[in-house]
Amino acid sequence: MIPLSEVLSELAERVKRFEDSFTDTAEKGKAALQSRRQELEDEFERKKEEFDDTIAQAQEGSRSWWAETRTAVERQVTAMRTDFDQWQKDLKGKNAERAAENAEENASAAMALANYFLNAAEWAAVQARLARAEADEPSSATD
Repeated sequence: MIPLSEVLSELAERVKRFEDSFTDTAEKGKAALQSRRQELEDEFERKKEEFDDTIAQAQEGSRSWWAETRTAVERQVTAMRTDFDQWQKDLKGKNAERAAENAEENASAAMALANYFLNAAEWAAVQARLARAEADEPSSATD
């Protein structure tokens, strides 16, 4: 791209030529005006080509910017997916650990409960044996 200072200088020069062309119209002959017209047409063509080149550069810059932006976004999305997958794995690991701890606590509680009922059953069995033994003994009350 052309620096702004050059563009402004060129524009000022062209304005000066336009003023000169306008004020000298009466003084110049037909051939001079036709020559100036040809110069202007050539200048139009040259400026059109420069403009087309500038547009092409801007379009290429836009395409390049878009490609870079898209690549950066895709990289970020990939990183986010990787982080999310890792978070899910960590969460599953934590959930599995929590589930294992809960199962161990449940098993421990069940064993304590089973132990309690085993003691209760043994106590009931001992009570039953004692009651049977007492019932089978000749009673001193019957004498």
